[in-house]
This record gives sequence, structure tokens and C-alpha cells, in this order.
Amino acid sequence: MSQNRNSKRSRGSRRSSGGSNMLSAIALMIIAILLLVFVFAYISNNSFLSFFKRFKSDGSETETTSDETKTQDAADEPGLVWLDKDELVYVLSEDELSDREDSDIIEEDGKKLLASEWLEDGSDLYYFDDKGRAVSDLNEGAFNYRFDREYRLYSISYNNAYISESENDQKDYPGVVQTKTLWAFLDTEKQVDDLYAIKYKKTTESFSHLLGGDSNLQYTSNFAMNVADGYIYYVAFVDASDKMLEPIANKLFRMKPGAEKREICAEDIKGYKLIDAGNGDIHVYVDEGTKVKRVTSFKEDESMKTFPEDGDYYVDTSSGKAMLMLEGGYPVTLASDSFKAGNFVYAVNANGEITSVASKSQVNYGGYTYTVENGDSFGKKKARVIRSANGKKEVISAEFDGSVSNMHFDFDSSKIVAEYTDANGSAGLVTISLDGDVDIVYDASDLGSKCILYAIKDGYATVRTSNTFKQAKLVSSYPLAVGVDPVEISEAPESELNESAGSSDPSNAATGNTAETHAQPAAPDSNADTEIGAAAEPGAAANGQSGSALGTVEKKGPGEA
Repeated sequence: MSQNRNSKRSRGSRRSSGGSNMLSAIALMIIAILLLVFVFAYISNNSFLSFFKRFKSDGSETETTSDETKTQDAADEPGLVWLDKDELVYVLSEDELSDREDSDIIEEDGKKLLASEWLEDGSDLYYFDDKGRAVSDLNEGAFNYRFDREYRLYSISYNNAYISESENDQKDYPGVVQTKTLWAFLDTEKQVDDLYAIKYKKTTESFSHLLGGDSNLQYTSNFAMNVADGYIYYVAFVDASDKMLEPIANKLFRMKPGAEKREICAEDIKGYKLIDAGNGDIHVYVDEGTKVKRVTSFKEDESMKTFPEDGDYYVDTSSGKAMLMLEGGYPVTLASDSFKAGNFVYAVNANGEITSVASKSQVNYGGYTYTVENGDSFGKKKARVIRSANGKKEVISAEFDGSVSNMHFDFDSSKIVAEYTDANGSAGLVTISLDGDVDIVYDASDLGSKCILYAIKDGYATVRTSNTFKQAKLVSSYPLAVGVDPVEISEAPESELNESAGSSDPSNAATGNTAETHAQPAAPDSNADTEIGAAAEPGAAANGQSGSALGTVEKKGPGEA
């Protein structure tokens, strides 16, 4: 009996041990399954925590991640909002709506989004397309803009190959940029390399003007100019190693129309962007090559020299070239084809070198206009000095051999200095007094076949013969012609001129000869053009009419006007 009990007890113990082993096996299987699930979740979501957050506390699964939930919650507030990891929008507040044009706003899911517009957020810049999404790149005119992964602007570059599709509509005002009160555009006739001079026109005026004036032109690259708050902003994007253009290379300037000085905003830039912050406040962003930053201060550009028309200029030929200099040793570094300096008009390139000198056929002084008539008499060149006023012309010198051209007044000596070619074709200089005396200048009496007058200063004349520059002292050597009492000129009848012309050709009458390299000679006084008459000895004019190599003169009797 006791043996049976022991046997039953033993069987019960074996049953208990078997059940325990089964529970352990089941537990291990569950743990293994959970481990597999957790490993899969970790691989798929990169963290167990992210997977766990997929489930709500009540055990039901949500359709969005925690980041998406956060974004949707943020969309209820104005400002920058991430719709997902790739889309950034800007939700406008009620206050901002009143400051925006309708074209800058689109509606989506009941929200007002900024569209087709720039946004300034602190020191960061964004651009939102017409769908209200922030962009990663943008081409706006000649400038290319690039944005980082957070859609913040990080690069601005200038495209010098850009061609405007609307350029055909800007024939009168090429490259124009404008506001309601000011237009700025390019003067395509004034060009240095790929740069153009800037012109402007106020909408209240009919005429256009050169920025900086005729003697201080401002240059810009095409489509690199903007107008904002009364200023013209501009950059010359060029190779900074070019010594001629180094003073302006890759520098952002701004200048008000009519101002004598410009301001420098930034140097060595790749591009720039202006943002209208409202209330006339313009924010300037520049790309320095390593980052985009906002410029907060501007300073007057001390390197810019103002070249006024009445400035004290001189011509420096020490380098073998004629350089136009402002007193103090400053070269005229901005190109111009009509730079006025004293009594001269020069064409100057961007480094100050004079490329040509405009010839002058007359001098106006003391109420009179002085000219020299040149002509031929039986194959011999003759000339005489004429002065005119109030429609009356008078001969004030005896006739002399040779011809005279390019006349300039020397204020120090109160005499006219002019180029002279003698009867044998040799070149030189003469001085002409206001009374009609004509004298050869000793230092320039034998300069060869060509003499070009470049400047007059401190008793010396700068002249060029071939490719050599010389300084000629303005000291008289010997008289060429003496002054005479003024003899009024009267026009001879056409029949008389034809009969007295003899073998001379009227077409040979010159009206102020000019050297070959003179630029665009000024038109002579029409009153100085007379037909060539019969030959006569110098100073042979008497009462009534008398013949002259250069026309007919008439002396008035006592009391006659």
C-alpha cells in the first residue's frame, strides 16, 4: 500500500517537471520572437525608440511619425513650417498679409503661404516658388542663387553670358533698371572691355545724364546694376589682375545721381542681392566667396578722384606715353572720349593715357572769336589772322607764308598757341597775340613734318612728333607776321572771285588744318571760310577794296561803321 503511494508520488513529480519544461520552452520562443521583431524594428527605423513611438498608449498604431506630428502642429502657427523633411513653407500671419501683394500669397489647406518671393528671416535668406515651396536654386536675371539643405541662401554668382529675352524692348534704354522716380541704363557707346558707362534719367526730367559726369564715368557689367532708395548699385565683374581695371574690379558701389562721390559697399564679391525691408530700408547681401553676409555699413570711396572740368591738369610724358594727370599726381583713370581739361579736349582710356586730342579751329576770348584763314596763292601757302564779333570780320595780321591749325589759348601769356607748317612742309609752333602778331616758337621751329600740340602749362608746350614727346619753351624766336590795324573783310561778288582766282583752286581753301591723329576736329566758324582771291603783297590793303591772297578787304573811311 505504501509502495503504491510512493509510486503515485513519483509519477506526479515527473508530470510536474514536464510541465515546467514546456512553459520554459514557450517563454523562450516568445522571447525569440520579440527579439526578432525588435531587431527588425531597429533596422527599419534606426532606433527602437522610434519604432515604439509608432504606437499610441492605447496600443493603436498612428499614421504619422513624431516629426510629422510636430510639423502638423507647427503648421497651425505662422512662420517657417516643414511639411515633411523635403518641403519648407512660410505661413503668413494676419499682420503680414496686409504688407504683401496678392501675387505673393497662395492659399493651401486654409493657410496663407508666401509664394514667388524672397523672405528675410534674421540673417538668412529664402526664396519660395509659385507653389509656396522653398527652392534649392534660382536664376534671377544674370545672377544665380544656390541654397543649402535647410533652403538658406549660401551662394550668389554672376553669369556674364546672360542674355535678356526682353533686350529687344530696351533699344533706347539697354539694360534698364528702374523705380517710379529713377531709371538707370547703359551707354553702349562708352565701353571698356566688357563694361559700359552708366546713364540715368529721372522721371521728372526729359534728359539723360552720365553717372559721375562726363569726366568721371562709372562703369558696370551688363545686368549687374540695380536701383533702390534713390541709389544706383553697380559692379564691374572683371579680372582683378587687370591693372587698368583694378580700382573698380569686383567691388559693389552705390551712387546717387548728381553726386560727386560714390560709396563702396563691399570688395572682391561674386554677386549681390538687394532686399526691400520696407519703409525705404534696403538690406544688401553679398557673396564674399566663402559665405553670404549682409552689409550693414557703407563708406565713401576715397580711391575715387573727382575730375572737375576746371581742375588743374597736366600731361605727363615721362613714361613715353602721354598720361593725363590731375594735380597731385592722380591719373585720370576712367575712360572718356571727350574729357575737358582747361582749353583742351582729350580722348582718354581707362588708365589715363591720352589716345587723341581734339583739334580747335578757333579761340574765343574777350568777346572776339579768333581764327586763321589758310589758302594758296599761285601754289604758295598763305595765312592771316582774323577776328570777328557781332557779325563783323576783321583782318588783324599781315599775310604770312605757311598754314596754321589747332589753336589753344594760353592764359599765362594771354596768347594763342597753334600748330604751324611752313612753306617747305616743316612743322613747328607759333604764338599769336590778340593784336595779330605771329611769332615762331624757337624750341619748336624745326620738328619735322608733323607736330601735334598736347598741352600748354607753365610756359611750355607739350608736343608730339612721330612717336616722340617734347617740351617746347614758349619763347619767340623771330616774327612771322606783324599785327595790323583791323581791316574789315567784305565778301567779293562771285563773278569777281571767279575772275580773280586765276590758276588757284577754290577747293584748296582750308578752314583750320588738323593733324591726322586729332580726334573729331571742331567745326570752324562759318564766317572764316572765304574764297581765294588774287595775289597781293602782305599788308597791301588800302582805302576801298584791294586784292588779297585770302579774299577781299575793305577799309572804311573816317566815320564809317
